[in-house]
Amino acid sequence: MEALTPPRPSRRERVLRALARRLGEGTMGFVALFALGIALAWILFELPPAAARVLAVLEWAVVGVFALEYAVHFALAERKRDFVRNPWRILDLAIIVIPFLSLLPFLRPLRSSPVLRLLRLSRVFLFGARFGGRAAQRPESRERIAGGGATQVSVLREGESRPRTTTWEQFLEGVPGSENEWYHVAHLSKEQIREVARVARLPERFLEMSVEGTARPRVEVGDGFTALFLWLPEVAREKPLQLERSSVMLVTTPSFLLTFSQQRAGQQFHIGASQERLNLPAEAPFPTRMTYAFIRVLLERYHDVQQRFEDELRRLEDVPAKVGGSGFFEDCFSLERELTSTRGDLWRLKGVLASLSEGKVRIQGQRDEDREFLRGISEEAESLHESISTFRESLVSLMDLHMNVASFEMNKGMRLLAILSAVGLLPAVVGGLLGMNLVGNPWPATLPQVAFGVFWGMALAVYIFFVKGWIR
Repeated sequence: MEALTPPRPSRRERVLRALARRLGEGTMGFVALFALGIALAWILFELPPAAARVLAVLEWAVVGVFALEYAVHFALAERKRDFVRNPWRILDLAIIVIPFLSLLPFLRPLRSSPVLRLLRLSRVFLFGARFGGRAAQRPESRERIAGGGATQVSVLREGESRPRTTTWEQFLEGVPGSENEWYHVAHLSKEQIREVARVARLPERFLEMSVEGTARPRVEVGDGFTALFLWLPEVAREKPLQLERSSVMLVTTPSFLLTFSQQRAGQQFHIGASQERLNLPAEAPFPTRMTYAFIRVLLERYHDVQQRFEDELRRLEDVPAKVGGSGFFEDCFSLERELTSTRGDLWRLKGVLASLSEGKVRIQGQRDEDREFLRGISEEAESLHESISTFRESLVSLMDLHMNVASFEMNKGMRLLAILSAVGLLPAVVGGLLGMNLVGNPWPATLPQVAFGVFWGMALAVYIFFVKGWIR
């Protein structure tokens, strides 16, 4: 078995993920709508040759975008079979394949026949259906993307600092007699849940929640095991700041520790190399001690998230209130959403740790001497929760300040517009009553006299507004 190195995304994976973010539902929905207009143009209009060539180029460009989007998400799909069977992906594949039918040699004689018009009509329905599907889907409700789809198993033994990879068969054979070992399973499939439940003697429903990632942070106590459901936060390297969460389930037994997640063994590697730094209870059993270590590393991850939130908040505080604009509020609303979600996660996590420190719930192998250690990490989680709550309150106050300043500036503009309207009302009324011709009217007023009276009235109105302080 070879030593496992920390998971670092390759350059290819980083490029694919960047493309996947660019080719999101918003982008592809617009492309589908644009393609729908092109497909309808072929049917509804008699196009000159030049316009037909331009539309043909645009149509192939749209097909190319759909093909690129399909290939990128297929490469990143966690389970490629499910990806291909997805009805929307079948529709995407039809959008890509159908235009190429007209290029086949045996179909070239049919290009000018009703068959070609039928193909173009089918594109209308395909693009229309795809646009409707893109608009109806939520951005996060599609195929889950991960760094790979194959199940990976690694094991860290007591006294070792580096986890080692192992096969699925060796994992199933080793778990029943395991002693002082930590097995981590990444990308556990639904078909493998029953096997793990059988050899580890665990309820299948716990493992199903770990695969689906639907469990909130909490602790469950079973017959001979303790299950901890936690969320690992990670700040996405993009603006505005976004937080990605991956669910992890820890199953602690008297003899071994099992963890399940969609991530590789990065935390296992990190903990194995830094056990001394974490100040863990030395006399605690190995599975219990590694559970403590995981919680400690999780809190360190939240400290990193807290620092990123603080840096982002300071950046927003440096933006002058008069030049914030819509981009400022977009960043603020995005950060406020992430702060609210993180505050909720920490609220649940501190509740779990408080229950452990108070002895209401006990991890397998937990000793009375560990209460002080658990109390320390519980207070640390509570401090993180309070810090995130303070950040959110500061952000809301900052947003209120910018909105009040924007409202004040808008009121100033509206007030100036009202003053100009009031001042301009006098010449408008006089001009409407008298017109431009004063000759032959029954009053002895000349045009200069009328102009003088109008401008004097306007000056008087401006002076009154100035005295009232409305134009200062």
